[in-house]
Amino acid sequence: MPRSEDRRTLLEAAAAGALGPLTAAPAYAQPAAAQEPAVSPSATPSSAPPRALPGPEVHGTRLTTTADTDIGTPANTVRTVQRLAAMGLNAVYVEIRKKGHTRFPSAVLERAIGVRERPGGARQDPSDGALERPARDLLEETLIEAYRNGLHHLVWFGHGFVVAHSGFAWMNPLHPETRCILLDLTRGAIGRYDLDGVQFDDRIVWTGPSVGHDTFTRQLYAAEHEGRAPQEVARDPAWMKWRATKLDAVGREFFRELRSAMRPAMLPSFSPAVSPWPCKNYRPDWPLCSSRPEVEYFGEVVPQAHRLSYPAFEATWREQRQGLQRREGACSAHELVAGIRRDGDGRDSSWERLRDSIARTRTLGRGGHMPWFSRSALQPIEREPRQFYGGTVAQPRFAPDWRRKSRPPVAAEEAARVGLQRWKLPAQLRGEDRRRRRPIARAARGPWRCLRDLEPAPGRPLPVAGAPEAMDALELLIDRRHG
Repeated sequence: MPRSEDRRTLLEAAAAGALGPLTAAPAYAQPAAAQEPAVSPSATPSSAPPRALPGPEVHGTRLTTTADTDIGTPANTVRTVQRLAAMGLNAVYVEIRKKGHTRFPSAVLERAIGVRERPGGARQDPSDGALERPARDLLEETLIEAYRNGLHHLVWFGHGFVVAHSGFAWMNPLHPETRCILLDLTRGAIGRYDLDGVQFDDRIVWTGPSVGHDTFTRQLYAAEHEGRAPQEVARDPAWMKWRATKLDAVGREFFRELRSAMRPAMLPSFSPAVSPWPCKNYRPDWPLCSSRPEVEYFGEVVPQAHRLSYPAFEATWREQRQGLQRREGACSAHELVAGIRRDGDGRDSSWERLRDSIARTRTLGRGGHMPWFSRSALQPIEREPRQFYGGTVAQPRFAPDWRRKSRPPVAAEEAARVGLQRWKLPAQLRGEDRRRRRPIARAARGPWRCLRDLEPAPGRPLPVAGAPEAMDALELLIDRRHG
């Protein structure tokens, strides 16, 4: 385990550009040439509106503060999650680490760079609006609202090996200290919060074929090749094969460690760029990774099939399914979830094209789908998905009642009579059922907070140590850390 001063030096060096394998990189985008594969003219949207089918599948979306205000304030978070739940979604994936800072208090981050989370008032992105003072625990805030509304909540470590809060800098995935830092940050979130899952994407890889000619990586290569240095040609076959092999080993180690830190019911999720582009550029071969049953990399794979048109999406999604079918022991259709683009760089797609893309995922595997960012699902087509879904279906990897909406422990009239400081849990909550209830409180109609380390006993006044002084509402969430 690296010493704290070593970690500080590592991250500060990365932020200053001192590490060899750092490079600038675009945000959530692939080169234009990789975005639109050739498609058959016959691949056109269906003329009849598809009907929502019964049965479990992922209806998810991501929540981020990048170029989006849906969770820009606590009040926005409340409204956004309520609207997503009413629409028929059943899962949110929340970005909780961005450009070197976490969006939750982290002792690991504090040991590394001297701050526990993204500082209040710090602007990290050109799209940042009003600066936040004080810092928000965005993980707890979104988690509470998701569970209050019966949604599953997964944390999204989208920035992976990206570090620094001014532009993009990329840490070397082969360096053991960088992997240790990222794993420790993830373990910290798993240990503190009642998460349903953790998702990583294509930022836990190399950034491109030319990256890796730093001193550390060249020395590592030479040590395994009788002292010979790698060829300077970026796409030298021997160099590319060696990098792919090393990155595959890193991935297996990383996700094995991640699984060991997760509770059995938690879902490890991976959202790669669509195959075969990453194998030719980033170097991870995710269909190969997902076909290793002895490793059991992921419980869910969400390829980023973010195409501008339905024909391009249909061809890309068929290619992903065929890539898996060629791999013995690959993940099943129910483990493959489609990342679908509706807006972003370039023109927006219509609801009809999004609807037909969803329908295509159901004919090529029923894992589910995830429109890219919450604004894709909410603006300006909120009414159409609500009619299309016609309600909420179960998430395929969790029991139907895994997340139930929160409720107050007593009726409102009794609360008004006895006062919030003397609220009691219902007497019927006993044993394991009592342990699965976590109180949350709200002060002066502000954001909800978890009341930690409480053991409320049925029929007795609720312990209020650590509760807001002006508590005006109290509810009980299901706490799945106890099973």
